[in-house]
Amino acid sequence: MKDCLLNTDEASDLLGIKPWTLRAWVSQRRIPYVKIGRCVRFNRQALEEYVQQNTIEPVTAK
Repeated sequence: MKDCLLNTDEASDLLGIKPWTLRAWVSQRRIPYVKIGRCVRFNRQALEEYVQQNTIEPVTAK
């Protein structure tokens, strides 16, 4: 289970964003996260699904 949960630095690296951006998204509830006591962790699979759901496919000309 530990391999599945990422801290803020690891999750921001995975997403290619700054840690402060990720913390802002957490406070805005824009991204799925797990709260364990005072610690915020991120499920790797949930982040990968988040990326898939927010991927916009290119439009091809006909």
